[in-house]
Amino acid sequence: MDSALKIMGGRGYALLIEHGIETARSFSEEIESRADFEIVTPPELNILTYRICPAAVKKELENCDEERRRELNETLNEINMTVQRLQRETGKSFVSRTTLKTHKGRCESIVVLRCVIMNPLTDINVLKDILDEQEEIYSSLKMQGMRG
Repeated sequence: MDSALKIMGGRGYALLIEHGIETARSFSEEIESRADFEIVTPPELNILTYRICPAAVKKELENCDEERRRELNETLNEINMTVQRLQRETGKSFVSRTTLKTHKGRCESIVVLRCVIMNPLTDINVLKDILDEQEEIYSSLKMQGMRG
């Protein structure tokens, strides 16, 4: 890091950090504009989490009992794990996944897609392509019988 700091300087690092923050904000807005996605944790600096959650499921989650919420989240967890794995295996892009505790109703674990924007060449068009690919994978899973 010392060498990189000497080469890039403080201003260079500041520009990289600023780029990550702005790109994460733009990505969050793009995610929110898509019916089958939801932001789970809004951008903190250059990191955010989201998941595939179809509009009908989002609506049902708002008004269901705890047992139904658990069932829906289990299905969504499986969908998000599968989409992330298939996207990684294709090798065109990579988004990691993690598990977070949610406190809506009773405490339960949900699988989320985690994006950390570090590369200065990553822009909103690259991120839109990643979401498009995730939508395509999810669509193919629905056609194969995986429901969400």
